[in-house]
Amino acid sequence: MGLVSAKDRDEGQVEGMASETCPTEALVALAQLVVTGAGHSRLTHEAARATARALGADRCEVLHLEPEGYYMSCIATNDEDAACGESGLVPYGVSSVAGYALLCGAPVVSEDVREERRFEPAGTPRWEGSVSAVAAPVPCRGGAFGALVAYAARAGAFGPRHALSISRTASLLGGALERLEEHEELRRRAEGAEYHGGLPERAHERSSERAKLGLTDRQLEVLALLADGCSAKQIASDLALSIHTVHFHQRNLYRALGVGSSIGALKRAAELGLLGPPGTGPSTV
Repeated sequence: MGLVSAKDRDEGQVEGMASETCPTEALVALAQLVVTGAGHSRLTHEAARATARALGADRCEVLHLEPEGYYMSCIATNDEDAACGESGLVPYGVSSVAGYALLCGAPVVSEDVREERRFEPAGTPRWEGSVSAVAAPVPCRGGAFGALVAYAARAGAFGPRHALSISRTASLLGGALERLEEHEELRRRAEGAEYHGGLPERAHERSSERAKLGLTDRQLEVLALLADGCSAKQIASDLALSIHTVHFHQRNLYRALGVGSSIGALKRAAELGLLGPPGTGPSTV
């Protein structure tokens, strides 16, 4: 049996300490970005870069669950020069390591994705040879935003401590994105209150159905624009939001209404009397 030298032991201790401190550094970095008003894109890209550094990964991606709930799209990566989502949409569920982590609600480690029996290698970077992966769900209020996934072009690159690290960073990212969403909502409400002469209650009337479903004003604005035939891109432009934030509202809206598509949402909203005449916004009666 070989002996471990003091140098090797010290280097191993330093590496272990680095893996524990990196999530804390990521937390501080993300918190500072939120406080300084950083946007969605900067937050997600910083999370990808911090995760890649912490895990020694060759590639890290932040994946966003599409409103329909079947696929995730890559919205940020640690390499700005690389194509984001080079493998296309990543399927939710047992077809991908990220989808499997999201399905389980817990971090997942794969020593070699190509040899996996639990799930398929969908969404894996197109590298030659073995590819190891570790992924964790990114939580958000009322569900999951998506997943944070890291890849390495070698087998066995990740273990339990890497799973813990990426899980912490994913949780931090979810909290940061929720905080950003809360800031946007507060800013919008403040603007609405000013517009209505300092009477915010007039801008936030709720019908019994709206209150029962717990729909936010922003979700109702998205619903009204959907009813007017607007695409997600048009809604983002009209409301001065990112396309990813619009998708976030759509997904939560669909969940609240118990549907899986915009057509289903409009049909259900009409049944509940949540829609006014075209172009007039949501009903408040």
